[in-house]
Amino acid sequence: MSDSQSQGGPGGGQGQGQGRNAAPSQDPQGGPSGGDQVRPLWSQIASRPSQAQGGGLQASRHAGGGASQAGPSQGGQARQSYPQAADGPSQGGFQGGESSGLQSSRHSQAGRGTPRGGNRRGRGNPPRNSSGWGPRAQNSSRGPDITKLENDIVTSLNKDTKAMATQMGQMSLGGSIAVDHRRLPQRPSFGTRGAAVVIRANYFDLRLNIPQKLYQCNLEAGYADQTGKEVKGKLLQKVISAALATLQIECPFATEFKNLVISLEEFEVPSDRIVRCHLPPLDPDSTASQGPEFMVRVSPFQQLDPHDLTEWLQDMRENSEGFPKYHDIISAMDIIMGHALRQSTDVAAVGRSRFFPLVQHQGPKEGRLLSNGSKLIMRGFFQSVRPATGRLLLNVNVTHGIFRPSGPLSAQLKGLALNKMKGYEANTYDTRQKLSQFSKTISKARVLCDLFDVQGRPKRVEKTIIGLAVKGDGNKREPTKPPRFVHQYGGPHRVSFYMSADSSQGLKLSRDGYISVADYFMQRYQLETDASLPVVNVGTTSNPIYIPAERCTILGGQSLRGTLSGTDSAEMIRFACRAPQPNEKSILQEGRALLKLDDNPLLDAFGVEIGPNLVTVQARVLPIPQIDMAGGSPLTPSNASWNFTGRKVAQAGRTINKVVWFLVKRNGDVRESELNGLKAQINEWLKFWQQRMGIAISTQAQNTVAGYPLSVYDGSIMQDVHNGMDQKLKGLGTFSMPGPLAILIVPDRDTELYRAIKTFGDVKLGIHTLCVTKQKFDKGKSDQSITTNIGLKVNLKVGGINHRLKHDFAMVKNKSTMFVGYDVIHPTNLPMNAKGPGTADLKSQVGLVISLDADLAQWPAIAWNQAGGVEMLGDALVDKFASRLDLWSRHNGNKLPENIVIFRDGVSESQFEQVIDKELPSIRKAYAKEVAQRGLKPEKTARISIIVSVKRHQTRFYPTGEVTGKNTNIKPATVVDRGVTTARYWEFFLTAHAAVQGTARPARYTVIYDEIFKADHGNGAANYVEKLTHDMCYAYNRATKAVSICPPAYFADLVCTRARLHNQDQLEAAAAGSASVDIMVNKRLADSMYYI
Repeated sequence: MSDSQSQGGPGGGQGQGQGRNAAPSQDPQGGPSGGDQVRPLWSQIASRPSQAQGGGLQASRHAGGGASQAGPSQGGQARQSYPQAADGPSQGGFQGGESSGLQSSRHSQAGRGTPRGGNRRGRGNPPRNSSGWGPRAQNSSRGPDITKLENDIVTSLNKDTKAMATQMGQMSLGGSIAVDHRRLPQRPSFGTRGAAVVIRANYFDLRLNIPQKLYQCNLEAGYADQTGKEVKGKLLQKVISAALATLQIECPFATEFKNLVISLEEFEVPSDRIVRCHLPPLDPDSTASQGPEFMVRVSPFQQLDPHDLTEWLQDMRENSEGFPKYHDIISAMDIIMGHALRQSTDVAAVGRSRFFPLVQHQGPKEGRLLSNGSKLIMRGFFQSVRPATGRLLLNVNVTHGIFRPSGPLSAQLKGLALNKMKGYEANTYDTRQKLSQFSKTISKARVLCDLFDVQGRPKRVEKTIIGLAVKGDGNKREPTKPPRFVHQYGGPHRVSFYMSADSSQGLKLSRDGYISVADYFMQRYQLETDASLPVVNVGTTSNPIYIPAERCTILGGQSLRGTLSGTDSAEMIRFACRAPQPNEKSILQEGRALLKLDDNPLLDAFGVEIGPNLVTVQARVLPIPQIDMAGGSPLTPSNASWNFTGRKVAQAGRTINKVVWFLVKRNGDVRESELNGLKAQINEWLKFWQQRMGIAISTQAQNTVAGYPLSVYDGSIMQDVHNGMDQKLKGLGTFSMPGPLAILIVPDRDTELYRAIKTFGDVKLGIHTLCVTKQKFDKGKSDQSITTNIGLKVNLKVGGINHRLKHDFAMVKNKSTMFVGYDVIHPTNLPMNAKGPGTADLKSQVGLVISLDADLAQWPAIAWNQAGGVEMLGDALVDKFASRLDLWSRHNGNKLPENIVIFRDGVSESQFEQVIDKELPSIRKAYAKEVAQRGLKPEKTARISIIVSVKRHQTRFYPTGEVTGKNTNIKPATVVDRGVTTARYWEFFLTAHAAVQGTARPARYTVIYDEIFKADHGNGAANYVEKLTHDMCYAYNRATKAVSICPPAYFADLVCTRARLHNQDQLEAAAAGSASVDIMVNKRLADSMYYI
């Protein structure tokens, strides 16, 4: 064993340094380690000894300014107001009469110096309560002022647009058009339809009074020996922290401890712009005084002027900035807001914007263990700076995450009943499966190991677990002598490794040979090991380092990624599901405290102050559309839902001539009595669907329905499902569509079983399948709503229409418009130890749906794979979209649509222009292709509008005034296009649905391209698009209620999810390094709603 291994236990080769294995997503705490960093970093580093060795510092401060020290703060308050201008009084706080509340004063360069490490707030600031938030503090919205500014901006911009259009019309044909007004179109107006209401939003006013420009520099870290090894995760954070401490920066600055620093001045850097630093030795047994050397390259400074952003928010006129506007300044503000949190050892930071509270640097302040005890749900807070008309806002929301429970690893193993390594149970199928799953879960966990140094003295060492020791681990030094295992996994007595007599591993043997982990620790350290617990590997698969599990303690604050089981998902939903009022209270109390929105010296130094209350915004509740079904007159939904009782489907689909059903049992045989007990209810369902709901089920199907047992066993579920169903369905012979309907009664909501059934039905055989849990099936005997809901799915699958939307949209009624929804789902939450060359080949799944007719009820789908992690659709979109145009044409008199309205799901603001530049041209090519195939004139084209729909955002709305009754959310049909939006862009929030539980999440819509709505409706286009989007939420034929997001986007997401289900085995194979093959839906179902 090498010296580097003596700290961790036996293994086949040299150990790894902590941190290099850890991906950024596994290192949520964000800031540098150590409990001494309580004060702002920039106020401490001057007094710290240098941790790096490097060349002399080069003065690179900007011109101007002396070294005079600013005077001390006035008023003696714990938190000061903004730094005030050298030549004027404090401008902090929100005083009455301001129209925007945004300031960014430009200050002279004189008098900017401070003593090293000083807090640069000293500019004669008055106490905070001397400026306060003014008379509007209780409202915190400054609503009338913002509303007037919004109206003025829209009026002014539209006037400019008309003037520009007139000017362009007078230009010669040789003139050039400077602006394409179809692209990111200006808001035509604010909506006016609906009853006005006032609600609160989860935003705080953010007052910005930065006295000068900001300075930004990029950091690039690497090993000084330039080995090419990547510095990332926790190691990167430590290196960046050490490098910044070495620089002894004298001015206020902020960083995310990855690659950016934001400061109020240009600070001194070495002449070669490279900072050299050391960390403590990664190997505690090393005799070296310091660890490896790192280099951090500091880029030249870039100036950021927040005044440019604040000025633009006042008029929003076009400028040279792209979209999103001033993204670099907004990002800088986010870094400033998050710096103190990432520094704190009491906060776990996940990603860019999520923060979770810790207690004693270990466990959660508020959390709940999931059912198996190996995962932990924690409640924290999200924050992000957002631009809005006339002001900046801070979006704060309650968020939840999955973490590793902190504490002894042995306790987790015992809690999972995995302390069975001594007896025969160590090799049972159930134990092996549980150990395999736990090994995936524990992979990349950071632990403190109670080990020993070279002198045998106890020492705690931070390590990263790669997984449990498992048969197949290698031996880098002796490839022909890998570790030996009695079983697949083993305890310390049943796992041995090869060791040479002259090994440097601290133990001298009489001869070369194998030694068990238990014997090694006993002979070297006189340490008994727990034979019941598995051995863990803190090295690599090819070069393992084995440690007894009881020597490991899991560090707190580690986020965990991976797929949750059905039970865990349900538990997380129960924990996360809270009414609006508790969430609002949490934001105002715990959220403000955790996020350090008050009494934060760094925010003071940067001139940032956060309003005390959530903002209020103007909203409107839209009229509710009517729903039409057979068996009665149109009805108006109440609370976004309606009752199907006494009605029939608006139009039956294709006739179902054969029905088969299966009773599925896991790990056991289905008894004949169990099967016979269900026949009567199946027949009642078919009768109910046909007679009471009007679904087309033939008499033959009802008379010949057949039921079969289907037994599946752990380890072979996919094969058992395929063999069992295939054997029975082969007897049906050939069939025409819609083919037989297969109903499967399953024991519970089992993801693996569901995937096997849907893969067989959707892909292999091409038949529609229905999965119903036994519990729901039994409940359906007395609950007609269950039978009805399942019947609605059946009718949609076979092409029927459950209800029609009563509307007056001419573009829909005249059958000239094709609605489209598409989305991409990426290969996330794969096995946590995914590795190998196949990871580069992981595919993303694309789902695309279209409307077929004026009823907006049928949305046939197509799905395909594309390069993993790529959001923008590639060249395949041309042919796929062309096939949808052809399908639409076949259902609409063999003509092509004149209008195409696209709901693009899931793209971020930074990708809006990419949709226009990369995806829109493919859609036009597809249309041109269909035009050519039909021999039409080449100039024929369709008008296209693209609306981006987003559900995964953090905006929430809360009702104002007294809340009574069960529903404590805002009303369904509430639309918000003011207050928290920008007047320049055409965006709005819509809460179409009634949240059954928890806090309602609105959908956010942004019109990013428009050739239809403004051309047809002028200034009324805003009302039209809001009504169209809202009313379409009632066209979701799967349920008798409005849904939270427009059906094209909703269905596209469902198609992606089903495609991921079909391709899951291929994704896992690719993650393990094997080749993968794309799995596609059977042609029999290709043009149906098989995914419902």
